[in-house]
Amino acid sequence: MNDLLTILQKTGVWIWNQKEKMVLFALMLVLLFRAVLVVKGTTLDLEDKGTVKPPKPPEEVVLPPDKPAPPRQVDFQGLVQRNPFSVYGIASETQTDDSVPEQLPLVLERIVPWNDGTVRAVIRSKDARGRRYAEGEAFENYRIVSINEAAQTVEVYSSEYDRTFTLTAQGAG
Repeated sequence: MNDLLTILQKTGVWIWNQKEKMVLFALMLVLLFRAVLVVKGTTLDLEDKGTVKPPKPPEEVVLPPDKPAPPRQVDFQGLVQRNPFSVYGIASETQTDDSVPEQLPLVLERIVPWNDGTVRAVIRSKDARGRRYAEGEAFENYRIVSINEAAQTVEVYSSEYDRTFTLTAQGAG
Protein backbone atom coordinates (compact mmCIF):
# COMPACT_ATOMS: atom_id res chain seq x y z
CA MET A 1 0.00 0.00 0.00
CA ASN A 2 2.84 2.30 0.83
CA ASP A 3 4.36 1.57 -2.54
CA LEU A 4 1.15 2.48 -4.34
CA LEU A 5 0.87 5.80 -2.49
CA THR A 6 4.46 6.64 -3.30
CA ILE A 7 3.92 5.86 -6.99
CA LEU A 8 0.73 8.01 -7.06
CA GLN A 9 2.50 10.86 -5.30
CA LYS A 10 5.45 10.76 -7.71
CA THR A 11 3.06 10.60 -10.68
CA GLY A 12 1.12 13.60 -9.38
CA VAL A 13 4.30 15.62 -8.92
CA TRP A 14 5.47 14.68 -12.44
CA ILE A 15 2.09 15.68 -13.97
CA TRP A 16 2.14 18.95 -12.07
CA ASN A 17 5.65 19.76 -13.33
CA GLN A 18 4.74 18.80 -16.93
CA LYS A 19 1.35 20.62 -17.13
CA GLU A 20 2.54 23.27 -19.64
CA LYS A 21 3.86 20.57 -21.98
CA MET A 22 0.59 18.66 -21.76
CA VAL A 23 -1.50 21.75 -22.62
CA LEU A 24 0.83 22.50 -25.54
CA PHE A 25 0.51 18.88 -26.72
CA ALA A 26 -3.33 19.08 -26.57
CA LEU A 27 -3.33 22.35 -28.55
CA MET A 28 -1.03 20.83 -31.17
CA LEU A 29 -3.42 17.87 -31.56
CA VAL A 30 -6.38 20.25 -32.10
CA LEU A 31 -4.39 22.27 -34.63
CA LEU A 32 -3.35 19.13 -36.51
CA PHE A 33 -6.96 17.91 -36.56
CA ARG A 34 -8.23 21.25 -37.98
CA ALA A 35 -5.43 21.26 -40.60
CA VAL A 36 -6.44 17.80 -41.78
CA LEU A 37 -10.07 18.94 -42.09
CA VAL A 38 -9.05 21.98 -44.15
CA VAL A 39 -6.84 19.92 -46.47
CA LYS A 40 -9.59 17.35 -47.01
CA GLY A 41 -12.10 20.13 -47.71
CA THR A 42 -14.61 19.14 -45.08
CA THR A 43 -15.80 21.16 -42.13
CA LEU A 44 -16.77 20.10 -38.71
CA ASP A 45 -20.54 20.43 -38.26
CA LEU A 46 -21.25 21.03 -34.61
CA GLU A 47 -24.84 22.19 -35.09
CA ASP A 48 -27.75 20.30 -36.55
CA LYS A 49 -28.64 21.92 -39.86
CA GLY A 50 -32.32 21.13 -39.43
CA THR A 51 -32.74 23.33 -36.36
CA VAL A 52 -30.93 26.40 -37.68
CA LYS A 53 -33.23 28.63 -39.75
CA PRO A 54 -31.90 31.64 -41.63
CA PRO A 55 -33.45 34.94 -40.56
CA LYS A 56 -36.13 36.43 -42.78
CA PRO A 57 -35.10 39.51 -44.70
CA PRO A 58 -36.99 42.63 -43.61
CA GLU A 59 -39.86 43.50 -45.89
CA GLU A 60 -39.36 47.25 -45.67
CA VAL A 61 -36.15 48.95 -44.69
CA VAL A 62 -36.74 51.99 -42.50
CA LEU A 63 -33.95 54.54 -42.59
CA PRO A 64 -33.39 56.92 -39.68
CA PRO A 65 -34.30 60.56 -40.35
CA ASP A 66 -31.60 62.91 -41.59
CA LYS A 67 -29.77 64.98 -39.03
CA PRO A 68 -30.73 68.64 -39.10
CA ALA A 69 -28.05 71.07 -40.16
CA PRO A 70 -26.17 72.64 -37.26
CA PRO A 71 -27.31 76.19 -36.46
CA ARG A 72 -25.20 78.99 -37.82
CA GLN A 73 -23.04 81.12 -35.55
CA VAL A 74 -24.77 84.25 -36.84
CA ASP A 75 -28.13 83.21 -35.42
CA PHE A 76 -26.81 83.45 -31.83
CA GLN A 77 -25.22 86.90 -32.05
CA GLY A 78 -28.19 88.45 -30.24
CA LEU A 79 -27.50 86.27 -27.19
CA VAL A 80 -23.89 87.37 -26.75
CA GLN A 81 -23.44 89.99 -24.03
CA ARG A 82 -20.54 91.48 -22.16
CA ASN A 83 -19.66 89.82 -18.84
CA PRO A 84 -21.53 91.74 -16.10
CA PHE A 85 -19.22 90.35 -13.39
CA SER A 86 -16.09 92.27 -14.23
CA VAL A 87 -13.24 92.78 -11.77
CA TYR A 88 -13.25 96.56 -12.08
CA GLY A 89 -16.99 97.07 -11.71
CA ILE A 90 -17.18 99.71 -14.46
CA ALA A 91 -20.24 100.23 -16.55
CA SER A 92 -20.55 98.32 -19.79
CA GLU A 93 -19.19 100.00 -22.89
CA THR A 94 -21.99 98.60 -24.99
CA GLN A 95 -25.28 100.33 -25.52
CA THR A 96 -27.49 99.60 -22.52
CA ASP A 97 -30.72 101.30 -23.55
CA ASP A 98 -33.19 99.27 -25.54
CA SER A 99 -33.50 101.76 -28.38
CA VAL A 100 -34.06 100.07 -31.71
CA PRO A 101 -33.35 102.07 -34.86
CA GLU A 102 -36.12 102.57 -37.36
CA GLN A 103 -33.88 101.62 -40.26
CA LEU A 104 -30.95 99.23 -40.62
CA PRO A 105 -27.66 100.30 -42.23
CA LEU A 106 -28.66 98.22 -45.27
CA VAL A 107 -29.77 99.47 -48.66
CA LEU A 108 -31.96 97.42 -51.00
CA GLU A 109 -30.77 98.35 -54.47
CA ARG A 110 -33.05 96.16 -56.57
CA ILE A 111 -34.68 92.74 -56.88
CA VAL A 112 -33.45 90.59 -59.77
CA PRO A 113 -34.84 87.37 -61.26
CA TRP A 114 -32.62 84.31 -60.95
CA ASN A 115 -32.00 81.38 -63.34
CA ASP A 116 -34.00 78.86 -61.27
CA GLY A 117 -37.16 81.00 -61.38
CA THR A 118 -36.71 82.59 -57.96
CA VAL A 119 -35.70 86.14 -57.20
CA ARG A 120 -32.70 87.58 -55.38
CA ALA A 121 -32.36 90.83 -53.49
CA VAL A 122 -29.32 93.00 -54.20
CA ILE A 123 -28.43 94.48 -50.79
CA ARG A 124 -25.58 96.82 -49.98
CA SER A 125 -24.23 96.97 -46.42
CA LYS A 126 -21.53 99.11 -44.80
CA ASP A 127 -20.66 101.02 -48.00
CA ALA A 128 -19.80 97.74 -49.73
CA ARG A 129 -20.76 96.65 -53.20
CA GLY A 130 -24.25 95.13 -53.39
CA ARG A 131 -24.49 91.35 -53.16
CA ARG A 132 -27.35 89.08 -54.21
CA TYR A 133 -29.14 87.16 -51.43
CA ALA A 134 -31.90 84.55 -51.70
CA GLU A 135 -34.80 84.00 -49.31
CA GLY A 136 -33.62 82.35 -46.07
CA GLU A 137 -29.97 83.24 -46.67
CA ALA A 138 -28.00 84.70 -43.76
CA PHE A 139 -25.25 87.31 -43.88
CA GLU A 140 -23.46 89.31 -41.16
CA ASN A 141 -26.09 89.62 -38.36
CA TYR A 142 -29.07 89.46 -40.72
CA ARG A 143 -31.26 86.86 -42.42
CA ILE A 144 -33.56 87.39 -45.42
CA VAL A 145 -37.08 86.40 -44.34
CA SER A 146 -39.01 87.11 -47.54
CA ILE A 147 -38.70 88.90 -50.86
CA ASN A 148 -41.74 90.61 -52.42
CA GLU A 149 -40.97 91.34 -56.07
CA ALA A 150 -44.28 93.10 -56.78
CA ALA A 151 -43.90 95.63 -53.94
CA GLN A 152 -40.08 95.78 -54.32
CA THR A 153 -39.62 95.09 -50.60
CA VAL A 154 -37.54 92.67 -48.56
CA GLU A 155 -38.09 91.60 -44.95
CA VAL A 156 -34.79 91.24 -43.06
CA TYR A 157 -34.44 89.74 -39.57
CA SER A 158 -31.74 91.32 -37.41
CA SER A 159 -30.36 89.02 -34.71
CA GLU A 160 -28.78 92.03 -33.04
CA TYR A 161 -32.14 93.73 -32.41
CA ASP A 162 -34.23 90.51 -32.50
CA ARG A 163 -36.69 92.15 -34.85
CA THR A 164 -37.76 92.06 -38.51
CA PHE A 165 -37.19 95.16 -40.66
CA THR A 166 -38.65 95.95 -44.07
CA LEU A 167 -36.37 97.37 -46.75
CA THR A 168 -37.77 99.13 -49.80
CA ALA A 169 -35.90 99.32 -53.10
CA GLN A 170 -34.46 102.69 -54.09
CA GLY A 171 -36.84 104.53 -56.40
CA ALA A 172 -39.80 102.29 -55.46
CA GLY A 173 -42.89 103.54 -53.54
